[in-house]
Parts: sequence; C-alpha cells; structure tokens
Amino acid sequence: MIHIDNFKFTLIGDLHIRKQAPINRKDDFYNTLKEKLKEIVKVGYENQVDGFLIAGDFFDSPMPSMNVVSEIIRIFLNGSDISDLLYSSSTTAEDIKKRTDKMIPIITVAGNHDLYGNSINTLNRTMLGFLINLGIVRLVSKENPFMLENKDFSCAITGTSYNSDIDSEDKSGYIVDEKLADKHIHIVHGMLSDTDMGKIITHTRIKDVLDTKADFTFAGHEHNGFDLVNRDNKYFYNSGSITRLSIEEVDRRVKIANLEVSKEGFELLPYYLKTAKDGKEVLDLTKKERKIKKEEEFKEYHEAVKLAGNFEGNTSREIIDSLAENNNIKPHIKEKALEMLSIAIEKIDKGVYGEWYRFNFFNRWNYKRTFR
Repeated sequence: MIHIDNFKFTLIGDLHIRKQAPINRKDDFYNTLKEKLKEIVKVGYENQVDGFLIAGDFFDSPMPSMNVVSEIIRIFLNGSDISDLLYSSSTTAEDIKKRTDKMIPIITVAGNHDLYGNSINTLNRTMLGFLINLGIVRLVSKENPFMLENKDFSCAITGTSYNSDIDSEDKSGYIVDEKLADKHIHIVHGMLSDTDMGKIITHTRIKDVLDTKADFTFAGHEHNGFDLVNRDNKYFYNSGSITRLSIEEVDRRVKIANLEVSKEGFELLPYYLKTAKDGKEVLDLTKKERKIKKEEEFKEYHEAVKLAGNFEGNTSREIIDSLAENNNIKPHIKEKALEMLSIAIEKIDKGVYGEWYRFNFFNRWNYKRTFR
C-alpha cells in the first residue's frame, strides 16, 4: 500500500533466524522466534505499512535449511503459501512476483551472519541471496534504492551491508552523499553508537557520521540497540535484535518500532513484543553465574601473577608455590593455577599445543597465551 500523505514502515532489528537453540536459551527458541515474527507481521499489516525494514542478519548462518526458510517467509507473506514455488525447479522471478505483489515488501541489507567470510561477494551463494534473486526480499544499497512516491512526496531507502571495514576509519558505509528524495532513510549493518564503547569493541560514533545526507539512519548489528538520537535534524536509531542470544541480555525488553514519514519529519513509536517473554524465563542464568565466577577467579589469578615479584624453583609447581608464598596469594587462587597447569600438561602430553607451546608454556608468564 502506498499512502497518500505519508509513508509507514515497521523497523525490525537483527532476526538471526535459526532452528537450533542457542546454548544460553532454555525455551523452544525456534517456536518463540516464529511467534515473535507472527506478531511483528500482524502489527505491520494492521498499520498498513509500506515496508518491513530489517537491519541485517536476517539469518543466523548463510545457508539455513529450506524448511525453516519456507516457514519464515510464509509468515512474512502473511500466510501466503509459496513453498510450491520455492521447491520447484521451474520457478521464475516473475512467478514469485505475481504471488507476492500484494504483500508488504521485505527490505533489508546483508549482515555478517548472512554472508560467508563477511564478504558481500558471497551473497549469491547464500539463502538470503536466493530470496533476493527470487524477488521475495529486496536488498538495498546506495546504488540500488527502494523508492516510494505519491503525488507530492517521495521517500528513498538505501543501505549498506556488512563488511569487515565498515567500522574502520573509513566511515563511507554510513554516509549518504546524495539525497535521493524528500526524505531519505539509510539502513546499515554496523556497530553504530552514540557512546564510546572503548577500544576493545570496534565501533562507529554517531558524531563521526553527521556528514550523511540521509534524514534517518537505521542501524543493526549491536543487539542492545539505542534510543532515537537527533543530531542537527538527522535521526539515528537501533531498535535492537528481536532475539536474545546472550545471558547479558536478560534484562533487555524485545521491541520493534513503527516509523511514520511525512514532509514535516518522522514519528517513531517503539513497540514491545507481547510474545517476547521475560528474560529470566528464557535465558539460563545458571550459566551466567558460572561465567561471572570463572571471570572473577581468572581476574584474581591474573592480578596475582602480574603483581608477582621474585620467585624460586625449577619446576612449574615450585614456581607457583614460590609465587604464592612470597606474595600472600590466596590458597584457592594457587589451587586454580595448579589445576590449570595440570590441564595444560595433559594437553601437552597429548600433543595438543605442539612444539612451540611445549617450549614457551613454562617460560613465559603471559596469561593471554598460556591461560586462554
């Protein structure tokens, strides 16, 4: 549907469609995902939106099974059964187009999980590429925009798919050089943030991409998302992934957003999914507790080794005993070191580390190398 006075879109973060449950989930992950998608599509059709805008990582891997794909696409197409076309060797793009012309367009960019080796050149060998070639999903880029136009108002949607340099010093993936319509929306799969995420996480600050001529930038990749940011009447937003894969996401509420675009500007209304259960119901927090405990023990051990002074001894055990005695290292930290040492020796005896590790393991106190 093309609206007379404005355009409407449903903004959807990373989908990560997969059948196998992540290790941190304790629910029926695939069924939960399908219920979320049914709710999202229902909201889109009730609001009569002009497009589902997806921020990348449509799939969790480049080549999911065909039965999963047909189920998911059937949901997006509001129940239209196209499985006969997907499985037919004689299917053409025109066959698909006739069946789906009345459906809400699915507009996306490719995320890193959609591609082999983070390379957009592999797209044609992926399931997302297959759906794009059939015309079921529309891939947008700066060179291939999706255009909407009524009698006196136009809207352009472009995008930048993931690549390994997207968050490097070159920020061109985020920046639109030419505005193509009255309002221009740009979808990008990259680690965009309004805050400094430190040096460990490669990311891009909003303040560094304000040269873009896009009016609204919709980002994915960062699962937690961020609220609407307005800088010089340029808007930036990430609704967050609709799937919680990590135990660190236990407190995050899953949402999408409805975006209305008019000549005057943008109206964004976040929508929290009713089918998304509380994080404590679906995430296994016992794994989080074990992870925190392990990280704390490792931190204590690392600090103890880093601050250690002189030590005596010829064998690795004698060195650990000497370090513990001379530096008042807590007994449980010492025992942990001995346990790790025992495991390492066993692996060395089995030939796991090879000659380099056999030579270096006991001679270098570098936790990054020896105690991974």
